[in-house]
Amino acid sequence: MILKPILDFDYDPPELEEIKKCLYVLLGTRKGTMPLNRDMGLDLEQYIDEPIDIAKNRYAADVIEQIDRYEPRVTVTAVVFEESDTQNGQLRPHIYLSEGSG
Repeated sequence: MILKPILDFDYDPPELEEIKKCLYVLLGTRKGTMPLNRDMGLDLEQYIDEPIDIAKNRYAADVIEQIDRYEPRVTVTAVVFEESDTQNGQLRPHIYLSEGSG
């Protein structure tokens, strides 16, 4: 199970709270549930029962793709996982962000 991500910015934009809110909505939206935009969000169920390294890589790739597409004000520089409860398969992603093109 992938827990709510922690967002780490390497800069301090004036609209930081707005960006955080947008990112949490984006990353907390289940893919296929957003009316008029079925591609927005993550399909977290696809990572269940995957080997942990594959699940991490797929999640990171999906996060990078979604943020690049829907939040151009930031760029993902890294996705690192904190394995807080590996016996129960829980991972907490740390998403590192820098200033984007938007």
